[in-house]
Amino acid sequence: MVDGNFNSQIRDFNDCIDYVDEILKRSILDKQCNKHAKELLDFLKDMKTCVLNGRFEDHLNNFTCISPRGKSIVDYCIVPHE
Repeated sequence: MVDGNFNSQIRDFNDCIDYVDEILKRSILDKQCNKHAKELLDFLKDMKTCVLNGRFEDHLNNFTCISPRGKSIVDYCIVPHE
C-alpha cells in the first residue's frame, strides 16, 4: 500500500482497465482534473493498482485538501488490485 499527496486530480477517469480488471467503481467528489492526472492514471494501470478513495462507504468519502482556493482530492491510498 502507498498513500500520500500525489498532487493529482483524477476526476472521474478510470484508474483501472474496463472489462479486464474487476474493481468496484469509485464515488466521485472532485470533478476537477489537473496536468498530473494522466501520469498517475497510467502508473496505476501499468502497476495493476487502484485508489481506494471513493470505493467504500459514502460517508467516509471526503475531500483531502481544503484551502481558500477550494476543495480537492489529491491524497490517495493506492493498493494492488488483489
